[in-house]
Amino acid sequence: MGKLLNRGTKVNAYKLDNLSKETINATLFMLHPINNFFKIGGTLKTITVKDIMVSLSDYATVSEEATLFEAIIALDRIKDNSTPNTYPHRAILVFKESDPNKIIGKLSMLDVLKALEPKYDEMSMTGNSALIGFSKNFIRSLLKQYSLFNETIELACKRASNMPVKQFMYTPSEGEYVEETDFLDTAIHQLVMGHHQSLLVTEKGSEKIVGILRLTDVFHQVCEKIKEWHTPKE
Repeated sequence: MGKLLNRGTKVNAYKLDNLSKETINATLFMLHPINNFFKIGGTLKTITVKDIMVSLSDYATVSEEATLFEAIIALDRIKDNSTPNTYPHRAILVFKESDPNKIIGKLSMLDVLKALEPKYDEMSMTGNSALIGFSKNFIRSLLKQYSLFNETIELACKRASNMPVKQFMYTPSEGEYVEETDFLDTAIHQLVMGHHQSLLVTEKGSEKIVGILRLTDVFHQVCEKIKEWHTPKE
């Protein structure tokens, strides 16, 4: 297991993308204010990941050999069949061509945008927040330095539509997996520490992916609990 993060130490969450799940979870028990919050009434200790996750069968999935166009069509199909008044899906899971039950990647909205410009690969961007902290002028200077987006948006979309998703999909880190029997506090901790938009949910004691836990659903659950526990100031 990686080095434990001591209580009282300032933590840069943007550097936690590649920490193991065990290391991230270990810090949960050292953060007393957070731990106490999750124990209020025992409510979040009774809500499991399985209670609010989206089942794999209800999520958009495509083969690693599928094109971006096919992935977008799969996403549209899921949206059309989704339950009214639920948050729309904004990501696509990618499974291994030889094993449809093995999820090997994710396509987020940012991944789709990156597909429009292959030169982003040359910039060695790692993690979700690789350029956080840099000035606006520096980030904009990269447009010229790497000659980004020198073609029209129409040509970029046409080219990207035929690219196989395996070329630009995101491979989840160890900290992006959570078991279906884990409680909501553990899931929130992993989402916050890793700045993730979702977590892949595994069957208890197995590596089999059974669903996905979305930040939007966790946010909704927490908002409902805040309204439930709110006590007006006197």
